Amino acid sequence: MFKKDLSCHASLVKHILGVITILLFVILSVFVIFKIRNEARAFNYIGRADVPVNTVLVDGTGKVSSVPDLAKISLGVETRANTVSKAQGDNSKKMNAIITAIKEIGIADKDIKTTNYNIWPNYDYSSNNGVGDIIGYTINQSVEVNVRNLDSIGDILQKSGDLGANQVGGVNFTIDSPEALKSQARKKAIEDAKTKALTLFKSIGVKPGRIVGYTESYPGSYYQYYAESSIGFKGVGGGAEAPDVEVGSQDIEVNISLIYELQ
Repeated sequence: MFKKDLSCHASLVKHILGVITILLFVILSVFVIFKIRNEARAFNYIGRADVPVNTVLVDGTGKVSSVPDLAKISLGVETRANTVSKAQGDNSKKMNAIITAIKEIGIADKDIKTTNYNIWPNYDYSSNNGVGDIIGYTINQSVEVNVRNLDSIGDILQKSGDLGANQVGGVNFTIDSPEALKSQARKKAIEDAKTKALTLFKSIGVKPGRIVGYTESYPGSYYQYYAESSIGFKGVGGGAEAPDVEVGSQDIEVNISLIYELQ
């Protein structure tokens, strides 16, 4: 009797294990089938564009004008001599005198930067069967000067000419720290775009949804200035009167685009 009970119990356990094995196999098979189907769906969408969403793009522009607070001037000295040492000596004497003078006017050391220093030979091709003979050397040295006190521009140009500057670049005006002005222009551009959007949506009879895109660009800050003909540096130096330089105004512009989702 006892042996019979053990045999029945073993048979029951074997049956239960068999059922569990079958259930696990079914579950695993279902998992594999769903896995394969999902991967096949994902592969089917590779390379396809996203489902298009109805959107509309609205542009806005903001502009802020301000008086420039920084001017950049290029001052140069070109010197010719029979020898390199002579050319270097004459050039350095003039340039050092110019730098000393503009420092005395109020230009800080950090606002004077050497941008060019070149030496090249001068040739004479009139003899020796067209083969050039070296007859001397030319040295060109230039510095870029940041002028923060714009009232001193005329004095700097006049003094530099007096001391031998014979290559003077144009006066470029700019704003030293434009970020605050850009922020103001950006705010105006966003307000402009939102106003246009409200008008547009009302006219076509749709409701705007959330903003789903934003772009921003700067078409370039451009400046306007007016000056007498002396700004071209004619007559600068040799005791000439300091030129009048008018700063004018500078515009900082921001263009933005808002992309609205349509409801």
